[in-house]
Amino acid sequence: MTKTETRNKLNSISIYEGDIPIDPSVHEEYISYHGKINVENYDYEKTIVEGRNKLFDKTIPWEAKKKLLFLFGEFATPECFKILHKRRFN
Repeated sequence: MTKTETRNKLNSISIYEGDIPIDPSVHEEYISYHGKINVENYDYEKTIVEGRNKLFDKTIPWEAKKKLLFLFGEFATPECFKILHKRRFN
């Protein structure tokens, strides 16, 4: 998938309609990642595979997981949501 195709896909879907309360410190940290991580430098498909393999692995450092969570949040696709949702309830 090209970056343009990914961007168009991201802009055309909504996976969640509602509000989830987020602690202000967590939100502030999330916003700070915008200055640290350029999402354009990450391949969507590779990030999905990496997320499946590493996000719930207890041996992976928390900082690496936060980066993946940020990328999932920026991609905000149904696939990202499914990975998080499936692990949460399994």
